[in-house]
Amino acid sequence: MSSGLAENVRRFRRAAGLSQEGLAEEADLSLSTVRKVEQGGRVSMDTLASLARALGVSTSDLFASEAPEPTIGAADEANRRGMAEMRRALMPPVGLSAPLSGLGGAGEGAPGRSPWRTGRPHALPSRPLHVRGPRPPWPVAGV
Repeated sequence: MSSGLAENVRRFRRAAGLSQEGLAEEADLSLSTVRKVEQGGRVSMDTLASLARALGVSTSDLFASEAPEPTIGAADEANRRGMAEMRRALMPPVGLSAPLSGLGGAGEGAPGRSPWRTGRPHALPSRPLHVRGPRPPWPVAGV
């Protein structure tokens, strides 16, 4: 059994104002069983259901863990802002509002043209590519 479960049983018992003996009596369990639960020993779901009923909580409440504390507090706000500024500097927005200039070095492309268009002919063939392999059983035009 997890220590979280043992801690929860102990916490709910104390919140109810019960001793281990009182909880054992309310849950109709032996004192040794209640002690075993609070020490993290193995217990059945029936035992946990009896304890939950006696404590006035659901069985899932016995298994629930505390919500973790937030890692960012008021003291970390300045650090968070600094990190956001650094992120903006290192990773500019994807959509650029100004035209690209100065890319590709001096003399490449005309001013105002995309640096990717160099005026070279396309590398695609002028005639369609044919698939190699057996000829289809139907007539093919132009072959």
